[in-house]
Amino acid sequence: IKKAKRDAEIGYLGEKLVIEYEKQRLNRLNLSEYADKVKWQSLKSDGFGYDILSYDLFGAEIKQIYIEVKTTTNKVDCEFPVSVGEVMKSKQLKKQYCLYRIYDVLKEPKFYRVSGSIEEHFLLDPITYLAKYKG
Repeated sequence: IKKAKRDAEIGYLGEKLVIEYEKQRLNRLNLSEYADKVKWQSLKSDGFGYDILSYDLFGAEIKQIYIEVKTTTNKVDCEFPVSVGEVMKSKQLKKQYCLYRIYDVLKEPKFYRVSGSIEEHFLLDPITYLAKYKG
């Protein structure tokens, strides 16, 4: 229970940083009306397949982007868990899906952002299975 609570707190910190960053990014792009529309979806539910709804320029068009945030306290970038739902959502949304990878969040947060499917940018290793009794 303690680990789950700590993981949730670390995830919350990372998402909060990304919310703030996204609003600043949109303001720098002179899209302040969109900065006010950034939504923290994971506060409502973990079932969306992403954490934050924001906006970005695609050529001259402004479109919604769907952001998943992965946060750890490690000082270096390391592997992190992703769900099947997140992988599937990233395939479905293509370039409108972004993953922010935040690490060393408690001391000197560092991050990078990738757009597109998770499989396009990361090696995936299936380590968890769902088992159902065959009876």
